[in-house]
Amino acid sequence: ASAALAADPTHADAALALALAELGHGADAVAAAVTACALAPTDPRAHAAHGAALIRAGHPADAAAAYARARDLAPDDPGAHYNCALAAEAGDQVDAAVAHYRAALARAPGHVPSLLNLSRVLVDARRFDEVAPVYQQLEAALPGNTMTPHLRAALRGDLTAAAPRAYVVDLFDALAPRFDDLMVGTLGYDGHRRLAALVTRLGAGRRFARALDLGCGSGLVAPLVRDHVDWLAGVDLAPRMIDAARARGLYEQLDVADVVEHLATVPPATLALITAADVLIYLGDLTPLFAAVARALAPAGWFALTVERSDDVDARLQATGRYAHSRAHLAALAAAHGLAVLAIEPLVVRREADLPVPGWVAVLARAG
Repeated sequence: ASAALAADPTHADAALALALAELGHGADAVAAAVTACALAPTDPRAHAAHGAALIRAGHPADAAAAYARARDLAPDDPGAHYNCALAAEAGDQVDAAVAHYRAALARAPGHVPSLLNLSRVLVDARRFDEVAPVYQQLEAALPGNTMTPHLRAALRGDLTAAAPRAYVVDLFDALAPRFDDLMVGTLGYDGHRRLAALVTRLGAGRRFARALDLGCGSGLVAPLVRDHVDWLAGVDLAPRMIDAARARGLYEQLDVADVVEHLATVPPATLALITAADVLIYLGDLTPLFAAVARALAPAGWFALTVERSDDVDARLQATGRYAHSRAHLAALAAAHGLAVLAIEPLVVRREADLPVPGWVAVLARAG
C-alpha cells in the first residue's frame, strides 16, 4: 500500500489499505486515515478507519465524529452503528452507546457483537429490566451457547458452581484491547491496588521467592508486586489477555489455562505468594480453588484475594453474572483448608452506574 500510494498519491484504495494496515500505530494510523478520507470523502470505509485510529489513539470524541460520518454515508450498515456505539462507550456515554447498539440491531437483529456489548452495557448500568429481551436475541443468534443460560440464571439469582469457561474467554478476549482503560479509567477498578497494598503492608519488606498471579488478565497486579517477588508467573483463561500481560514484560512465565487446573500442575508447597484479584467473582463454589491453593502454597505462603461482597448468604450469583461471597464464608474456607486469616478488609472494587461495588480484600497464610 505504501509503494502504491507513493507511486500515485491520489490512489484512494491504496490510501485506505495503508490506513487499515497502520491501525494500532498511533499518529501514523491517524495520519494515514486522514489521507484516505481526503482522497475518498464519500467512502464510509475511510471514515470508519479514521474512527478506529482515533479510538486507539485515545481520542473518543473525535472518533465519534468520524464514525458518525461513516454512518451517515452508510446508514443501513449495522457495523457503522456498532462503531458509533464503541466510540460512545469509550467516551463514557452510556445512553448514546445503548441507542447506537439498538440502531445496529434494528438493521440486523442477529448482530452478535452488538448483542454482546449491549447486554454488558445494560448490566453495568444496572438496567436489568432491559436485559432479558437481549438475552433472548442472543440465544436465537447463538443457539446452544453456554453464555445465555448463565446470564439468565444470574437474572434469576440462581447459584451455580462457576461461570462457563467459554463465556469467560469470550468476554475477556473481546475486552482485552481496551481492558485497562475500561476497568481502571471508566469503572474505577481498584482491586489490584488494594490487594498489593495489603500484601505490602502486612509483609513489611518481605520478599517472596515464587509467586503466581491467578486470573492475571492484562497484568495489572504485576507492576505492583514485582519488586517484592523473585519469580512471577501468571495464568488466565483468555489468550488475548495473556498477550496483554506478556507485553508488560514482568512475568517469567504465562499460561493460558483454568486457574484450578493450572494449580494442579504446580509442585506442592512451592509458591510463597498466590494472588487472585477480581478472579473469584467468576467462581460460585470456591472449595476446589481453596484446596488447590492450599496444596500449592509453601510453608508460611500467602494467598491474597479480592471478592465482591455478600452480606446475607455465603455466596450468590448476581444479575451482573458475577459472584459475591461473604466475609464469614472466606474465613470458614480458610479454616477448612489450613489457612490463617491475616486480614479481611472492605473495599470498593469498582463503580457501576456511578454506584460503588463493595467487596473484600483478604490475605490468608499457610502455617510456617
